[in-house]
Amino acid sequence: MGTIGGRLRGDTSEKKLPITGTRRRINDAPLLLLSILASVALLAALISLLVAFDGRPIFDYGAVTLNTLVAILSTANKATILYAVSHGMGQWKWIAFSGRQRRRLLDFERIESASRGPLGSLSLLGNGRVKGV
Repeated sequence: MGTIGGRLRGDTSEKKLPITGTRRRINDAPLLLLSILASVALLAALISLLVAFDGRPIFDYGAVTLNTLVAILSTANKATILYAVSHGMGQWKWIAFSGRQRRRLLDFERIESASRGPLGSLSLLGNGRVKGV
């Protein structure tokens, strides 16, 4: 008997190849909630630090100054809130473009530009053409 594609003719059994490289996705909701809570906690720590040292002389303990602590807290706050916002923007695009209705590519570009800065965000908010998103 001859072979067809590496199988014998008449052989109906198919070899199932093991699926490699796939992992189950962890539910992102706890990470998003943790990110938002961390952002709120970091903002509260930043405000309390600034209120505590209002009107007092700025301390300087070697490499650690008040400016250093403020910079660290504000950068960590930005990073945690940006994680949640970027994930939300990605989900927004997925929901908008995975449906059965056809969408314009310009809608995708407007949503994408909103994730890149304040000007894109304002143009998306001001534009009433992007509907269903």
